[in-house]
Amino acid sequence: MRTKRQLGYLKRAPAILLSAILLMPAVVLNALPIITSQPADQMANQDYSAAFQVQVTYTPPLTFQWYFNSGALLSAVTNELHITNALPADAGNYFVIVRDGTGSATSRVASLTVILPAALDPKVGPNTRMGLDPPAASSECPG
Repeated sequence: MRTKRQLGYLKRAPAILLSAILLMPAVVLNALPIITSQPADQMANQDYSAAFQVQVTYTPPLTFQWYFNSGALLSAVTNELHITNALPADAGNYFVIVRDGTGSATSRVASLTVILPAALDPKVGPNTRMGLDPPAASSECPG
């Protein structure tokens, strides 16, 4: 036989249980992937390398697909994209779409600028005086 005191405890039990559940740390299952670190704009000298990277929180399994100027890069399917021996044709906009079983997230668009090597004017040779350069010393002997 239960006393009134025990019955009062049982009536409050659901409220106590609910309070305990609300105090528990949140565990979210089946959440969309969240890009926590976006790709940054890059500059690379021609024939040097550049890299884009994202960090993501997600529910496994996860897939990545990088895009260059809105076209998919078929072999770029990880959280990092490496461009080796950058050429002017590689300059442009890059982004990634991250997917898991619940949906997708798209990164910001990051740009790659490829810096061309300095080109010398063919009219300028090694013995051409430029700006405030002192006159070249004569190699001829007087007399």
